[in-house]
Amino acid sequence: MEHTLRDKVIATVTGAGAHVAAAVTLEELTAAQARRRPSKKLATIWEELGHVVFWQEFILETLRGGHPEPPPTAAEGWPAMPPGRGAEKAWEALKRRFTTSLAEIQMIARENDLEGHVGQDKKSTLGEQLLMLGNHNSYHLGQIVSLRRLIGAWPPPSGGATW
Repeated sequence: MEHTLRDKVIATVTGAGAHVAAAVTLEELTAAQARRRPSKKLATIWEELGHVVFWQEFILETLRGGHPEPPPTAAEGWPAMPPGRGAEKAWEALKRRFTTSLAEIQMIARENDLEGHVGQDKKSTLGEQLLMLGNHNSYHLGQIVSLRRLIGAWPPPSGGATW
């Protein structure tokens, strides 16, 4: 039972089943596409991913035993896009940060007790942190899919979830 639950929790974080695979949401997406804002009222794909990476790295630091300080305001969890110069390198670096931290989180999830307490206050379990992260990632990766549809960049070459 624990193995099955662990697999489901990890799938929530990395994408499987009802969750679009994280790698697919970013497949063949250029910096120029990621910077496009289809409406003044919407975030860009870049901003969405920057927000995901911010919180994913925050949770990862907690899982490593660190004590990161939460930002004083929600806006600080939404890093600004860098200026256009060097955008492609910056975009590739952001995607690498996302996939690298996701891989480390997956390893931590596979090798540790889901009911073990984590964080500075030890009030939450690894499983709770992973589910929270999975829900957060799923929401924002879904936003990225919607933004890709709005800019005509969905589905990706692998097909994605198109139904």
